[in-house]
Amino acid sequence: MPDRRGVGARWPIRGEWATVSPRPARPVAASKGGRVAFAAGGVFLTIGSDEPGTGIGEWNSPASDQFAFTYSNFHFDSDAKLNNTVKVRAAGSFSGSTLQGHATLTATDPTATPCSRPATSSSRASA
Repeated sequence: MPDRRGVGARWPIRGEWATVSPRPARPVAASKGGRVAFAAGGVFLTIGSDEPGTGIGEWNSPASDQFAFTYSNFHFDSDAKLNNTVKVRAAGSFSGSTLQGHATLTATDPTATPCSRPATSSSRASA
């Protein structure tokens, strides 16, 4: 892996995405969007979404037009106790203004018992 310390000193945030939940809007005060930040050195952070929580993980770029990331998102209930953990693994590519890829999502309860079968999705988006 290349040494990214010099890059991180000049540009600590390498990229950021705004995310939107594909679920139909529900009458709740919380935002349905979120933010994903790709920091130098392979640091991946995500906040906001359809549940209160914060995600942390890692990313890489195997080629100039490709990306991959894995992160865990920790969701808490109204008493601030861990409700579930979601692990997401994703990979994709860019071509012009089009991004496409796939992701696998695995949710577990606080005892690490799977909440359901892993969900997989593929998508394509244009800017």
